[in-house]
Amino acid sequence: LISLISTASFIVLKVNKKRIKVEEEIKFLEKKLEMEDQICRSEERLRAILNSIASDRISIIDRNLKILWANRVAFQNYGNIVGKKCYQAYKGIDAPCQSCPVQKTFLDGKIHSAEELAMVDKDGRSILYLTSSSPIRGKQDNIVSVVETSKDITERMRLLEEIKGNRDLLDAILSNINDGIRVIDTKYNILFMNQILIDLFGNQINQKCYRIFMGKKSPCNPCALEKILNENIPSINFLQKNIKKQLVEISATALGIKSGGRSIIEVVRDITERKRLETQLMESEQRRIRELKERYRFGNIIGKSQKIQEIYELIQVVSQNRTTVLLLGESGTGKELIARAIHYNSPQHDQPFVEVCCSVLSENLLESELFGHVKGAFTGAIRDKIGRFEMANNGSVFLDEVGDISLSVQVKLLRVIQEREFTPVGGDSVRKVNVRIIAATNKDLKKAVENKEFREDLYYRLNVIPIIIPPLRERIEDLPLLVNHFIEKFRKKIRKEIQSISSSAMKQFFNYSWPGNIRELENAIEHGFVKCDTSIIQPEDLPKEVCKGHNKELEKSFTQQDLNIRELKKEILIKVLDETAWDPVESAKKLKISRATFYRWLKKYGIKKKQVS
Repeated sequence: LISLISTASFIVLKVNKKRIKVEEEIKFLEKKLEMEDQICRSEERLRAILNSIASDRISIIDRNLKILWANRVAFQNYGNIVGKKCYQAYKGIDAPCQSCPVQKTFLDGKIHSAEELAMVDKDGRSILYLTSSSPIRGKQDNIVSVVETSKDITERMRLLEEIKGNRDLLDAILSNINDGIRVIDTKYNILFMNQILIDLFGNQINQKCYRIFMGKKSPCNPCALEKILNENIPSINFLQKNIKKQLVEISATALGIKSGGRSIIEVVRDITERKRLETQLMESEQRRIRELKERYRFGNIIGKSQKIQEIYELIQVVSQNRTTVLLLGESGTGKELIARAIHYNSPQHDQPFVEVCCSVLSENLLESELFGHVKGAFTGAIRDKIGRFEMANNGSVFLDEVGDISLSVQVKLLRVIQEREFTPVGGDSVRKVNVRIIAATNKDLKKAVENKEFREDLYYRLNVIPIIIPPLRERIEDLPLLVNHFIEKFRKKIRKEIQSISSSAMKQFFNYSWPGNIRELENAIEHGFVKCDTSIIQPEDLPKEVCKGHNKELEKSFTQQDLNIRELKKEILIKVLDETAWDPVESAKKLKISRATFYRWLKKYGIKKKQVS
C-alpha cells in the first residue's frame, strides 16, 4: 500500500510539473502571438503612414537592387514596380546608376542623401528627385535592405531657375542702368555696387563707404544711414559732392526696416551736368527777361507825338501797381505791345505774361481756356487742364478783344476781378489767383452796355485805368520814325540791303488813311522789301491800296461790294439754318466748318434765332 501510494504521489508530481510546463509554454505562445500582432499592427500603421505621404516616393530595395515594397506615390507614378530592378523601374535603363546611393549604403552602411536623379514616370515625364537612402539591419546587425526616399523637386528647381534668371536679369539691369546703385550695412560697409560705380571707384565690396566715395576717415555728418535707421525714416533724398568732384543726387531707402533689416540701398545719380545746364538756363532766362524788359521799355513803341508821350507817362505810372488797365483803340494800333510794356516794366516782370484772344474761341472753349476744366467736364475733356488765369498767377493776363466775350462768361470774369477766385469748368473747388488784368478792345464798350451786349458792372471793373491808343492817322508825325524802324527790322529779317524809302513813296504814305494802322504799315514795308530790287523802296513796290490814297469813289465801290458780300453770306447762313431747324451742329457739318467758326459767323452777321423761326 505504501509502495502504491509512493508511486501514485510520484505520478501526480510528474503530471503537475508537466502541466506547469505546458501552461508556461501556452503563456509564452500567447505573448509571442501578442507581440507578433503588435508588430503586424505597427507594420500596418507604418505602411499607412508611408502611403499617406503625398509627395515623397518611398521604396525598400534589397542587395540585388530589386524593389521589395513601394508606397502609394511610387505606384501612382510608376505602376506596379515590386519585384523590378530600381534602375529599370525608375530610370528606364538597363544597368545600375554610376553613383547609386542604394549601393553606397549597402557598401558602407551609411545614410546617403542630396543625390539628384532625373527619373522618368509612367507618362514619360522627366522628374527631378532628391534621393536619400538608409540601411535596414537584421538580427546580426547586417544590412538586409535599404529604404530609399525620393522627393520630387522638379517644380522647386524650376522656380529656382526662374529666380536665378530673374536675378541675372536684375543684375544685367543694375549693371547697365545709368544711375549708380549701392547697398551699405550699419557698419558703413559696402555690400553691393553695380557696374557704373565699379567703373568709377573699382570693386570696393566690404570697404567703408565714406572712405571710398567721400575720401574721409570718418562717417559723414549728417549721415543718411544714421538718419534712416536711428529716426526710423523709410527713405531720404539729399545732394552730395563725392571724391570725384561730382555733384550727385542720392535717394536712400531702408531695406527690410519693418522686419528689422539693418541696411540701406542708395540710388546715386550724377547731376553735375544737369546742374550746370540748369544754372546756364537760369542765367539765360534772366538775360531773356532783361532783354524783354528792355525790348518793351518803350523801345518798340515808336513815336514822338504828344499823344504817344502821354501814353509813355501812363505806362510808367500804371506799371508800378497791379491796377486793372483797359486798352482802347482800333485794330492794329499796338495794344498788345503796350500791354507787354506795362507788364515787363512792372515789379512782376519775371512772372508769367499770358495772352488770350477772346474773339477766336466759342463760348464753351473760351470758358475752358480762361478757367480750365476737370476731367469729364465735357466731351473731349480727357484730363484736367489749368486755365490761363491759373497760368498767369502772380503775373499778368492780357484779355485781347474782351468786347467779344459772351454774357455768361462775363459773369465769371467779373467774379475773378472782384474776388480773385474762380471755379474750373465741371469742377467744384474754388481756386485763388493773384493776377493783374490788362484788357483790350477795338469796340465801343459804352455802346455795347447800352445795347445790353456787355455788362455794365464788368465795364466799370475793367475801365479803372483806360488808355486810349490813337490811330496812326492821328499821329501822322510819327510816320517817318515808324518807317525807319520797320526798314531796319526787315533789313535784318529779309537780309536785303535796302536803306530807305523814296520821297514819292513817303508821300503816298502821308496821303493814305491807314485803316489797319501800324500793323498795316508794317505789312506795307514788308511788301516793299519783297518787291524792291534796288536800295530804295519806290511807290510801285508798295501795295496798290496804299498807292491809291483817298479815292472816295473807289472806297465807295469797295464798301458797296463788301455790303453785298455780307448780305449774301447772311442769306446763305439763314438758309442752312432753316434747312436744319436751327441745329448748329448739323449746320456746321453741312457747311463743312467747325462749330466755333459757325458761331463766330452767326455773331459776326448778327443772326439770331428769331430770324429763322
